[in-house]
Amino acid sequence: MNLSLGEKEYVVLIDGERFLIEDPKPLGRQLLDKAGKRPVEEHVVLTFLDNGLLEVIGLDEIIDICKAGIMEFLTFKTDRIFRFVLDGRSFPWGANLISGLQLKKLARVDPEEYEVWLEARGQDEDRLINNAETVDLSPNSLERFFVIQRQDSRVKIFINEKPIIVIGYEHTGLDIKQAAIDQGVNIQLDFILSVELGPGRTKIVADSEMVKVQRGQKFIAIANDDNS
Repeated sequence: MNLSLGEKEYVVLIDGERFLIEDPKPLGRQLLDKAGKRPVEEHVVLTFLDNGLLEVIGLDEIIDICKAGIMEFLTFKTDRIFRFVLDGRSFPWGANLISGLQLKKLARVDPEEYEVWLEARGQDEDRLINNAETVDLSPNSLERFFVIQRQDSRVKIFINEKPIIVIGYEHTGLDIKQAAIDQGVNIQLDFILSVELGPGRTKIVADSEMVKVQRGQKFIAIANDDNS
């Protein structure tokens, strides 16, 4: 049974904060009011189900908080519900943005041991979502994510068609050139580095610019006087 004090108050978690509720079967609006989310009509409340999914609780919907364990709720100030798919399961969400770390928490995985990826559409490649990175859920298309266990932090990329290995996914332009030189690619640190964006499209990467590399990504490094 849910932890209670004197059999009269029940503990719940709302947005990670502990609250005591006297009513064993409160309404959604009572939970919002208890957490200070006013006016309650401008907020929504979601609860975690036993299977790990989220469920929207209506303002006048009764929720039984007497069952085993401490029930956990999330609240959002919003007038709409967004949806996404994570590992093949549909989730509601109360904000248009969701971070990689939030997705990992919803998937109930260790953030340091797993990666979360945004499934690509068409011919695009799946995109790695870092913990602090957010994805916009507001477009009409349903975003689909999946998590995988991080097997190796070694990432193979290509510099002037030559394969090199970098460790980790975030590097500066200077780091990438140095890694290429260390692995025998015939370039120099003062070369201009560009990343291929698609057929006939490139973008210059400054030495101090941080790049999130992906496996198989292609870069071009040319001497300064070749670009004059």
